[in-house]
Amino acid sequence: MESLLELFVSVDDFCQAFLPIWEQTLLTEGSKKRRRAGQLSVSEIMTIIIHFHQSHYRDFKTYYTDHVCQHLRGEFPNLVSYERFVILMPSVLGPLSAYLKSLYG
Repeated sequence: MESLLELFVSVDDFCQAFLPIWEQTLLTEGSKKRRRAGQLSVSEIMTIIIHFHQSHYRDFKTYYTDHVCQHLRGEFPNLVSYERFVILMPSVLGPLSAYLKSLYG
C-alpha cells in the first residue's frame, strides 16, 4: 500500500463486508455475548497494526507512542492509550487474519 489512507480504505471495505457475517457466526455459536462499540473501530485497529509492520519501527510500543500518538492523531482522532490498544489487539485477530488471507487471493 502506498499511503495510510489507501490502506485504511482497503481494510475498511473488507471489514464492512466481512464483519457482519463473522459477528453473526459468533452470535449463533454463542462465542460472543455483547456487542459494544469502542472508541476505535476494528478497521482502525487493523490499519494501525498493518501500518506498524510496513514501518521502520522495531517495536510496537515505540511506534504507537512516538509515531501514532504524535503524528497520526489527526487520522485517528479517538486514539486510546498504548495499554488499552494492546488489550484491543487480540479482538481483531480473526478479521486481520481473514483480511491478510484475502490479499493472497
